[in-house]
Amino acid sequence: MGQYLAVGLMAVCGSEKANLEKLGLGLEEFQQAMRSQFDLDEALYAFKENDKSYYFELKEEAMAQQLIPFLEKVYPMLHPVRSGNTHASLDKLRNAPPSQWLDLVEEQGDEYLQMDNYGDFASYVHAPGTQRRARVFSSSIMISMEGKIMMEEYGRQFGFFEQCVRLAFPEFPIASALRIYITG
Repeated sequence: MGQYLAVGLMAVCGSEKANLEKLGLGLEEFQQAMRSQFDLDEALYAFKENDKSYYFELKEEAMAQQLIPFLEKVYPMLHPVRSGNTHASLDKLRNAPPSQWLDLVEEQGDEYLQMDNYGDFASYVHAPGTQRRARVFSSSIMISMEGKIMMEEYGRQFGFFEQCVRLAFPEFPIASALRIYITG
């Protein structure tokens, strides 16, 4: 079990071709299962392949249109005390073409914007209607991370999740009573 709770945007996820072949999981079956299981919207993700893997990657066009405006809206919720510190991360993106953003985040990540491969091989894709499954690798653009002890003391991540619930259920005023916490 990890030491941090992280919030990130899945940038890449896929599986090795050898695993899929060994399981007899066809390409169309794999694509369908991945899209369904990981909510891979075709408007956001492009299906790609290299010598070893089939994978989905965030589309450059989607990132170019949505990433900076999304982060401008989300950063103050995730980093309410230090939201001003996120400007340097956003400026890195603004000063580079979208075609370089994933590489930039990988190579020059900072506290507020970095590539996280910790979830590599952390899940499986299941073939519909069977017990067959293949390991899935993934990388995420991590936009917030909080250690367990800090999380218990300051609760920045918890506050973010509470705000998300309130925004998701505006028709229920009782949603504002929701608290996310560690107990026991």
